[in-house]
Amino acid sequence: MRTPRRRILVIQWARLGDLFHSRPLCEEVKRRDSRCSITLSCDSQYAGIAGIFPEIDAVLPVNIRQIVAQARSDAMLAYLLDEILALTGQSGSYDTVYNLTNAQAAMDFARMAAKLENRGYGAADSTLPEYDNGTTANKKLHISEQWARFAVSEYELSYPISLAPKGLPERERRMAIICDAGAAGRTLSSETIQCLMEVTEQSGFQYVMLGTILSRSQPVQTSSPFDLRGKTTLDQLHTILRSCSHAVGPDTGALHFAAALGCSTYGLYLDGADPDTTGQLSADAKNTKAELQDKTFLAALETRIYEWLNKRTSYIHSASRRVAARKSVCPLSVIITEHKQVHYTEHLLESMRSCQLPNNSEIIVVSSGMDDADERIALDRSGVRAYVSQESLSFSAACNTGARLAKGDWLLFLNDDCELSPTSFDTLWSEKSVDSIVSPRLRYWDGCVQSAGVAVEDGVVNDIEDTQPRPLADDIDAVSAAAMLMSRAAFLDLGGFDETFLNGYEDVDLCLRAKRNGVQTKVADCDVLHYRGSSPERYDQDDRNQQLFKQRWDQHTPQRKVLRNTGSRQSARLLVISDESVESAGMWLRWKSPLTRLGLSYGRDFACIDTSQITALELDGVIANAEVVVVFRSVSNKAHRDILQSWHEQRGGTLIYDCDDVLLNRFPAHSIRAKHRVAFELNVRSLVECADLITCPNETVALQFENTKSSPKLLPTAPLLEHFNGRARTSSDGAFRIGYAGSSTHSIDLANAIPALERLLNEKENVWFYWWGVHPGKLAYHPRVRCGGRWINDYTMHLKRIRSVPIDLWIAPMNDTMHNKARSPIKAFEYIGMESLSLYSDVLPFRRAVGTRAPDLLIENSINTWYDALADVSSGCTHRLMNQVKCARDHLIELSQDLCAYESMLDLVKDDAAALSHCYLGVE
Repeated sequence: MRTPRRRILVIQWARLGDLFHSRPLCEEVKRRDSRCSITLSCDSQYAGIAGIFPEIDAVLPVNIRQIVAQARSDAMLAYLLDEILALTGQSGSYDTVYNLTNAQAAMDFARMAAKLENRGYGAADSTLPEYDNGTTANKKLHISEQWARFAVSEYELSYPISLAPKGLPERERRMAIICDAGAAGRTLSSETIQCLMEVTEQSGFQYVMLGTILSRSQPVQTSSPFDLRGKTTLDQLHTILRSCSHAVGPDTGALHFAAALGCSTYGLYLDGADPDTTGQLSADAKNTKAELQDKTFLAALETRIYEWLNKRTSYIHSASRRVAARKSVCPLSVIITEHKQVHYTEHLLESMRSCQLPNNSEIIVVSSGMDDADERIALDRSGVRAYVSQESLSFSAACNTGARLAKGDWLLFLNDDCELSPTSFDTLWSEKSVDSIVSPRLRYWDGCVQSAGVAVEDGVVNDIEDTQPRPLADDIDAVSAAAMLMSRAAFLDLGGFDETFLNGYEDVDLCLRAKRNGVQTKVADCDVLHYRGSSPERYDQDDRNQQLFKQRWDQHTPQRKVLRNTGSRQSARLLVISDESVESAGMWLRWKSPLTRLGLSYGRDFACIDTSQITALELDGVIANAEVVVVFRSVSNKAHRDILQSWHEQRGGTLIYDCDDVLLNRFPAHSIRAKHRVAFELNVRSLVECADLITCPNETVALQFENTKSSPKLLPTAPLLEHFNGRARTSSDGAFRIGYAGSSTHSIDLANAIPALERLLNEKENVWFYWWGVHPGKLAYHPRVRCGGRWINDYTMHLKRIRSVPIDLWIAPMNDTMHNKARSPIKAFEYIGMESLSLYSDVLPFRRAVGTRAPDLLIENSINTWYDALADVSSGCTHRLMNQVKCARDHLIELSQDLCAYESMLDLVKDDAAALSHCYLGVE
């Protein structure tokens, strides 16, 4: 049986500086017992700071000032303290209590909380040794050493772990001047502040003045926006110190906070303060001890601060030259990250050679996960600063590493799978601003908008794809780090990308943090090509990242409703309703196109409704005056189905179920996929039972409904004839491009051709492969394989884009399964319709479409057969195939002319209501 964890309570109710001096005790306790749980009780105003101490497991905040003010007697004070422990369930629950606050209230609190052992002030043996070994001949003990000896008899001071977040970029050359202290004699005079301002500028540093009190002895006048004296909050202090490389000031909590955050600090120990006993817990600290801030002190201070600042840098400055504002020798650092592949970076660098970057700009490429050959390529590139990590870096860690190496005032983060044009860079650079994070529109290779900014709704991230009109800053919560420009100072202020996100959501997190700090996000009026998701392991941690993001931001993001196309909400005599998008291929090919060609007007005579985006109440109103309702594929919402059934029974309307390519009992019983389809198939069966008519695209689908109350009627899927006007584009640059488009459900089908494609790509350097929708697995990381774009459900937009891209050969592999036999040959409609060279698996749907007129377009599903066909076409043997494509096109046009099955529906809409239920497609 495992021993329970020891519970430790450390009480530190004093000032902020003492909170940091408590850390060595906590670290020593944790070092001796790594399993123990340490709770730090502190003043409630410092609870947020104590919460970032890595050695602390929990914080118990106590508003000691308020408690003492409310207590009218010692007995009342003891009662209030006991109530705090009782309410939190902590009374007498700590194995050991270390009290580091020399006050009666803290001593009482320690006794109440301790279960076994009470150490520190108020305990039996609480004498603190002032000197090492107890004699004045030895060195003075630091207060943190004295406190640590409450836990161990022998202790030699070691500095605590830095609180600077892991992987942060190198900080700006900025110094924090901490102006006030708890004691008036230790607050900096106006002469001291003026001296520090001048020597800071002479050393080429920026400065920011901090303080909670603006003393009358500090009349220094400055127009600097970084004069925060008298108004510095703890949150501001934390943020500013994280961005500063140096800090100078009296012995106060802000100085110790700066040291803990990794700043190089210079302490001014005045009016009796002693750095030996309360100095900063940092190896990178200097101190000056003085009683008065007189002329002698100021003369020495100027020399010491100047030497201190310049010893820490490699920059050379003239002591006599005043530097009003630092002029950077490097205006821009372009940071490119690559992982396990180099070919995308080569294309990006090639595209950047034509861009006019500002003079003295630099390009940094951070590489990780490389094999030996790729590592050599990464190190041998000319004109770039290469950083090759032996460890595999996440995107956030790689970006932070690049930013740490960067010298530029501006940082441009670029994914390796981007391509940048001169015009796009010029526009992006012209729209930069110090208070904004700027990104271009990201477009896929096919020209579709990938992202024009990001909107976050209830913790859910949505890319903004509509760019007309241009999104306003208020509509954008974030932009993509695939191409992101921001000032280095802003990046440092934000602490860089959060490395807890592993290849996803770190950019949105950064932008949301920026917005909370007054830095906006905007999209520049330019475009950058981005082959999304091309890096290996890109989406491996997506679920984890999404969960982390929601936990952090779910309660802090606006409830902005994302607009979607739900179809018509107007009532019409004939309604086609479905869970499918109103713009889907099936909805267009089976209903919208044929009804329109028969003369019906969309929105007046008939309408299509996406039930997944409409409430039951809205549906009830829409179908009130409908005479015919067609359910396409499925309506999954039970409330919607109940409304349909009520309409059908009470109003006598005609209900038609169009099953499209739905097959029942598609998967083996008791299989996982069959269990996932249980609800869907139950919905279909309920629709079949109450429908007046069932329509099917082919005999394979119709066969399963032979024994239903209504015999199924064939309603063949027809091509969209508008698509048959004109030809598709082809390559004109000597490359031969092969394309495949299919949803994620087609991954098994695509697998038929992948081995042949891989072999062809390895043998022919002019062959490229582009994919849409379904991911081609490891083939996606081949040097000449690209993502052409995302899968979209808007069918007319899909047709427009495949016509516009220069693809020389489209392929449509398909397995010979019962489910595929039920499919309509939509891919043949698309590719043959635009007279594009295309190859298809020799399976039933494509045999129906091509027939005997184009037998050479049909390929047997074997690796060798696919390879031979692809090799022949890519070698230029296309004349015979092109003739067969034209014959197949004529055949499809003939088939599409037959709309007899829809004609009675047209009559139905035109007839009066009395005859409606008897005249549609032979229903009697």
